Amino acid sequence: MKKILTLTLFFGTYCFATEPNYYEPWQADYYTQFDDIRVQILAHGLLAPNAHNIQPWTIKLNKEKHLEFSLFTDASRLLPETDPPSRQITISQGTFLETAKISAEYLGYSFDYELFPKGEYGQTDFISGMKQKPVATVSLSKNKNLQNGDLLYHEIFNRVTNRTEYYGDPLNDEEISELQKLNGNTKLELVFFNDQESLEIIRDITINAVKIEATTENKMRESERLFRDSENEKKYHRDGITMMSGGWRGFKLKMIQFLSNTFPLSWEKMGDVWLKSATENIQTAPTFAMIISDDNSRTTQVKTGMLYARFQLKASTMGISIHPLSQVLQEFPEMAELYNQVHQEFSENGKTIQMLVRMGRAVDVLHSPRRDVMDLIIY
Repeated sequence: MKKILTLTLFFGTYCFATEPNYYEPWQADYYTQFDDIRVQILAHGLLAPNAHNIQPWTIKLNKEKHLEFSLFTDASRLLPETDPPSRQITISQGTFLETAKISAEYLGYSFDYELFPKGEYGQTDFISGMKQKPVATVSLSKNKNLQNGDLLYHEIFNRVTNRTEYYGDPLNDEEISELQKLNGNTKLELVFFNDQESLEIIRDITINAVKIEATTENKMRESERLFRDSENEKKYHRDGITMMSGGWRGFKLKMIQFLSNTFPLSWEKMGDVWLKSATENIQTAPTFAMIISDDNSRTTQVKTGMLYARFQLKASTMGISIHPLSQVLQEFPEMAELYNQVHQEFSENGKTIQMLVRMGRAVDVLHSPRRDVMDLIIY
């Protein structure tokens, strides 16, 4: 039974569990409660980074073949305002797939997969396609030569998207070289920026992009809908955006949660607060990186996510934090000018910037909520 702490203040008494349900999947032994090896592996995939922490994954287990499953994009968990073509959502399929693959191999199973076996869902009018066409089919097979083979496995439970201010020197050549070794896809580039001219351009563009989203009502309303500012919301939804990855914790976090529930912020005020915080944090980043692709197919988007998952895990083992700055890559009309600008500055020949992140050292922050793995599974 979970221990319950009681906090009594002048405004009332609050009880909260020391181990909230939304943290359970982050425990390294969480997967061991399940007998099905597929579910054990999926319990790891659940911890993958994903857009707005919306966890847009549905899994169909093969009833006849007990080592096979299919990954689908959950069409009920999309971001139509900020990610209208669901490009970021599709990248999130890749992060899940790679995290699951690393876990399977660590547990001693080969992880053979086929992307879009029934064809890609479209770039527009894709809802029905998401429901009918799996992103991937996966087949597992026992392989004793793979057990405990990937050193990134343990970092799955430590990895976090850190939205606080960064400090320290830019990544050095040795660190960049180590991270670039992760990319075995000739159609993807992993590019780093340390020079002052590039830093100034990227900072200016990304801050302006945040300003556009923060001052556009329908975009902020979408983020507001996914913002979990109370324990009850985090326990009920087990997804979305929280203050925990922004460095808030303990008594200070409880106070902010109480105040935000007592005096709810308007979307305009929420945008102001976010813009101020993002501006300060972006300016502290000593290094930026991009994943740039030759094309923008759904397959490429998934492969981008697979590279990004391994990239973030490896960086985490090196003590380096990563925070995606996705706003400038969002494809809605108000962002078009900045989207074109960042592509003119940093890509060529029609290539697509799939990811733009800031990198550096940072204080530790708490994990974001996660759903129970069984909530992802359909039969």
